[in-house]
Amino acid sequence: MPMKEEISDKAAECGFADVGFTTAEPFSSQRALLEERREEFGWAIGSGLDLIAGTDPATVLPGAKAIIVLIEPY
Repeated sequence: MPMKEEISDKAAECGFADVGFTTAEPFSSQRALLEERREEFGWAIGSGLDLIAGTDPATVLPGAKAIIVLIEPY
């Protein structure tokens, strides 16, 4: 399994500006923020985008243990 350094090196080789790693634990602070500002995000929820469910990576990838974030320069 690739290590963080290998992934970071490959990301740089592919032209990404930065790479980050985090656990696939639910993003509880983001969930709290969305719930606090539910009125502001009503348009998204009304269009069928379940923002609250999106704060838990297991919603999309149930077996995930980690998340790799790649930043592309523009």
